[in-house]
Amino acid sequence: MEIQGKLKGQVLDREQMENLKKLGVDTSDASMCWAGKDIVPNDGSALDLGCDAVPAYNFDDLYHKLPSSIELGLYNHSLIINKGEGYVGYKAWHKDIIINSLMEFSITDSVLDSLYRLYCWFLWNKDSFEKVRW
Repeated sequence: MEIQGKLKGQVLDREQMENLKKLGVDTSDASMCWAGKDIVPNDGSALDLGCDAVPAYNFDDLYHKLPSSIELGLYNHSLIINKGEGYVGYKAWHKDIIINSLMEFSITDSVLDSLYRLYCWFLWNKDSFEKVRW
């Protein structure tokens, strides 16, 4: 199928999606899905191919699952995707100066994989945060 080549690396793989399920995430809201070796929209078209669909999150899906800010201690940490310095994470700012970093993942292979690692970190630690804003 043509769409697979265009989207390869643009959605989480089956193993990553299975890990999210184990962490308690309902993945039925994924925009895309794996249908055999193909990646198709999560709109029932996988059934047309005669195979079971495995949900697959893309960048936009993960971005919207992450909180925009996390409050911990004295600081309100905002979600940051820093292309110039190559990281995603949560940082607290005051007058354009970073005063605290809650978590940071380097963008080594792809922004999507870094967002996935950040989302897993959030799921593992969500009970320890004082306030989460979506």
